[in-house]
Amino acid sequence: MDISNYNVKDTTKCECGLEFNIHDIDGLKTIDNHGFFSNIARTCSQIRCPKCKKETVLLLRQKGQTWQILGIATKIEKKQPMKTENKAQINLSNELVCPICQKACKNKLGLNAHMKTHNK
Repeated sequence: MDISNYNVKDTTKCECGLEFNIHDIDGLKTIDNHGFFSNIARTCSQIRCPKCKKETVLLLRQKGQTWQILGIATKIEKKQPMKTENKAQINLSNELVCPICQKACKNKLGLNAHMKTHNK
């Protein structure tokens, strides 16, 4: 299981306050990332929090005949990109833009020289 899209926490409590226990484990998966959680947690269980319905991964370690929950990982929610106006568009070229008049300059020296024209 790829755990890169998850925020790992060293606790057994969800953000809503619910504490997970071994009865919440539902199916086991192997974690493929070498060195993840210091190689202590090699198994996980992907569940939904019964209280807040967030997608959560329980990080597990086998302890005798049972499992121990070492921590949890909650799915990182991707934010929608905000719509920008034409003036606030990100400049992907190597040009620098004057914050006052939006004139494009090819290098920092040119932008500094141009900025002096606004101070007259």
